[in-house]
Amino acid sequence: MYQLNEKIKDLKPYDPIQGSYRVRLDANESFLPLPQALVEEAKAAVERTAFNRYPDPAARELCRQATARDTYRAAALLARYEKDKEGAARLLAQTLQAA
Repeated sequence: MYQLNEKIKDLKPYDPIQGSYRVRLDANESFLPLPQALVEEAKAAVERTAFNRYPDPAARELCRQATARDTYRAAALLARYEKDKEGAARLLAQTLQAA
């Protein structure tokens, strides 16, 4: 059975304060507003996203970008197992066809 380390077993859990405050440094909030350019970029990204569509199950765009940087390692990683050379080769072939 797992037991907590003696050094921490008597520590009290963190309990954030409740209430409405202008600045909440205990909640990792910033008192600075986001730059307007970043806000606009985020809005544009949300507008371009087709939330009603299921993403590409073959992850073609991810594969294309990964293979542009390092073909074997990217394919092996995307095939989930570096030892799965057959699966990696298949994924690499699909990726190169999609590119």
